Amino acid sequence: MLVRGEQADGSERWSSPFGQLTVRHPAPGVVVFVEVGSLDILFVDPIIAHSNRALEEARTVEVFVDCYDLASYDPEVRNAATRWLRRNASRVTAQHMLVRSRFTTIGLAVVSLAFGGLIHGHHDRASFEAALAQAVRRPRSRLTPVELHG
Repeated sequence: MLVRGEQADGSERWSSPFGQLTVRHPAPGVVVFVEVGSLDILFVDPIIAHSNRALEEARTVEVFVDCYDLASYDPEVRNAATRWLRRNASRVTAQHMLVRSRFTTIGLAVVSLAFGGLIHGHHDRASFEAALAQAVRRPRSRLTPVELHG
């Protein structure tokens, strides 16, 4: 069972006995996920819901995933996120991932080739935060009501 809570900074936190997901939208079309511990399949719904919310906020989206303190995850968490990225790749300008290991960063570079270079791995927090700050400052076109609702 997941427990949802709202944080003082406006972010949303989802918790289970083994893991935690914090999500925030610092600017239209920018979504940040902070993943800690172990994420099971129950975390898929909030991840996809917030990814979709970012799509509703702007014409293009940048996704930031801080998984520096992620110990493990159910493969369906990765699979669902991958399906979402494939489905929406034309509107995603980048997916930045902060990981602990340099080797994982290299692996992400290889995976990124399959996504046309969309995935950017970071092994140090400073480069991840710099990319996030730049994304927040970048102007984005919002969707019109007609585009949003068809």
